[in-house]
Amino acid sequence: MAFYREHLLHLTGDGFVIRPSYMDTHMSHGLRCAIGQIRTSSHQLEIETGRFRGIPADNRICRLCQREPETELHYICHCTVFYEIRGRFHCLFREGFGPLSRVMSYEDQRCLGLYLLELHRYRDTLLGRARERQSQRHITDFFSLDMGQPEEQPPLQSSSHTHSTTTGTLIDRALELQRYRR
Repeated sequence: MAFYREHLLHLTGDGFVIRPSYMDTHMSHGLRCAIGQIRTSSHQLEIETGRFRGIPADNRICRLCQREPETELHYICHCTVFYEIRGRFHCLFREGFGPLSRVMSYEDQRCLGLYLLELHRYRDTLLGRARERQSQRHITDFFSLDMGQPEEQPPLQSSSHTHSTTTGTLIDRALELQRYRR
């Protein structure tokens, strides 16, 4: 809530909360959600997910650029991975990259929503690819030479598959070995 209070909360002179303008703008549910998730810290940025894993705030580094903690400000205004996307939404950054409160209170909330939705999709695509590579590496490393083969069963011979401790086993070969083990 400290982030929300510092960057996104606007009060009237007598202390009442001003309703965020995106709530009064006609836009799709997806755009409204993209804005709302950033405003309420209901996102998957490292600043939030790292908190649940007990990682200190300074060590919750952006998994895409590896430069600084992945805060909302970093994600929206500074991450170098999103530089080209930021260039397409130059209206949001006419006065420079930040402060975050100015970007989030931009008068065209649809433009802001489109920008945040595009960032979200691109980030998910990049991290999805990284997860696939990590998953692939994990599966192939499971079947290593260290496990050895039972002596009573002859090893499978396949000229199209290679295996070493440094590269692991191809997935189709791993499935073949798994069937053989049963």
